[in-house]
Amino acid sequence: MLRPRDGKNIGPLDLIRALKDGYNLSTLLATILSFGAVLMLGQFRSMSLADLSRHGLIEHDASLVHNDDVDGAEYAPTKVNRKLLHHVCAESGKVIPHRMTLEDAARIRFKRESECAPLDIAHAEVARGEITIAIGVLGGKDAAKTGVDIKVLHDWMQYERLPTDWKPDHTHGLYQSFKMAQYVRQRMGEMKELKARQPPEETLGL
Repeated sequence: MLRPRDGKNIGPLDLIRALKDGYNLSTLLATILSFGAVLMLGQFRSMSLADLSRHGLIEHDASLVHNDDVDGAEYAPTKVNRKLLHHVCAESGKVIPHRMTLEDAARIRFKRESECAPLDIAHAEVARGEITIAIGVLGGKDAAKTGVDIKVLHDWMQYERLPTDWKPDHTHGLYQSFKMAQYVRQRMGEMKELKARQPPEETLGL
């Protein structure tokens, strides 16, 4: 059976195959993400890639590289905000030069969410999952410790394509994703607690 290549009429099984073939996700993780997307969108037979930007479903405020939906439009902005992307890359590499680690990701997500309207629990989990899966897949089998090359992440976010000649060196599964997201969640919580304990004048510039 031919698979859709125009980004339209995509079914859950098509999504599962794409995530496994393109990113080498485990069958379990690909299945959870695919059927989770279908449930959140409420489109049980088919969907298009454009549907992923329908505001308030899978798409959420406080994106690392996209503007928030401020005018109540059904579809949120999909064009990458280069200023935001530059900020993400500039704020990375604090732990390991030229690489975004989970520690970097937690700090960057914390700052971004501090600038935007609060996310509900579900969308906060989605936001953390997005960046940790990107790091886990693009960074290789040791990404939980060493992160991902900032240029690789930049090009993936900017152009929405995999690096030339890039191939996954491992199967990224549910357990790895859970542990990485758990670390980012924990560190963000610690940052929130630290900020709450600081006098108002010391929170300026965070």
